[in-house]
Amino acid sequence: MGNPVVIPTRITKENQRFFLNTTEIPGIQSFRGGYNVPYQPMVYLGESGQVNMLPVGAQAGSFSISTALISNDLWIPLTGNTGFNGYVIQRRNDIDNTFGFQSGYLTSYTSSYKIGQIPTIEIEAVAFKSAGRISAANYAEDFDVITLGETAALLKIPGPGSVTLNLDEFTTNRVLGYDLSILCARNPMYQLGSRIPWAVEINYPIEVQCNFQIDLSDYQPKNVTDFPFSTVTKNLTLTVKTFDTDAVITTYAFNNLKLESEQYEATVDNSVKMNLQYKTFMMPE
Repeated sequence: MGNPVVIPTRITKENQRFFLNTTEIPGIQSFRGGYNVPYQPMVYLGESGQVNMLPVGAQAGSFSISTALISNDLWIPLTGNTGFNGYVIQRRNDIDNTFGFQSGYLTSYTSSYKIGQIPTIEIEAVAFKSAGRISAANYAEDFDVITLGETAALLKIPGPGSVTLNLDEFTTNRVLGYDLSILCARNPMYQLGSRIPWAVEINYPIEVQCNFQIDLSDYQPKNVTDFPFSTVTKNLTLTVKTFDTDAVITTYAFNNLKLESEQYEATVDNSVKMNLQYKTFMMPE
C-alpha cells in the first residue's frame, strides 16, 4: 500500500474576511498588501569588513483591494482627508492571526461597470503607522467591537437596469460601460524624532477621470481643432441602485468635466461605438 496523500494545511478564501475599521466589507475579490523597510549600508574609513545595515527613509505599507459593489460604498468618502484601518482575518475564529494596516490613506479609487458584469471598485492605499501582522491585543480599539459571527451586512445587488447616468450626450445614446477614477496623491509630513508622519495631506488638485463607451445614435463627434477655443464641459451624475428595490447603493456627482478624448470604433460584426474620456480637477472647498 502506498503512502497516503498528505493534504497541506492552508488558508482558504472562505475563512478570510476583510474589515474596514470595524465594518466587514462583503464582495472582496482580492487583497494585496505589504511593506518596505529601506536599508542602506554604513561604510566608513577603518571599518573592519563587516557591513552594518541601517534603516533609512520612511517605513510604509502599500495595499490594493478589489471588491464587487454589492453593499454600501464605504470607500468613496475616503478620497478626502480621512485615514482608516484595514484588517484581513485569516481564520474565522482567530482575530489574533491578522494581516492588515493602520493609518491608511487612499491614493486611487476606480469604479467600473460593463453590461453583463457586476460593478466593481478597486482602491490603492498607503499606510504609515503599522503594516503586516496586527495583534488584537495592541489594537483593541477596533477589535473590541469586531464580531466574528455571520456577516451582518445587508447585501445590495445591482442589476443591468440599475445604473443611471445623467450627461447630455447620453440621453439617446446607449451607455455600454463606464470607468470612473479618482487620483488623490498624498504628502506625508515628518519631523525629527518620529518614525510616523504627524500629518498626511492631499496634494491638490484631485484628478477625476470618467471614461464611457456608448452605442451611437445621434451623437455628434467633435474635432481636435475645436480645442481649446470650444471646450465641451458637462456635469455628471451617476447612480447605482439595487435591481429589486431601487435602493441607492452609491451616487457619483462631478461638475465641470471637460471632454479630453474621443475614440471612434466601427467593425463588421458590431454597431458603431464611441469611447469618450472626460476629466476634471478638484480643489479644496
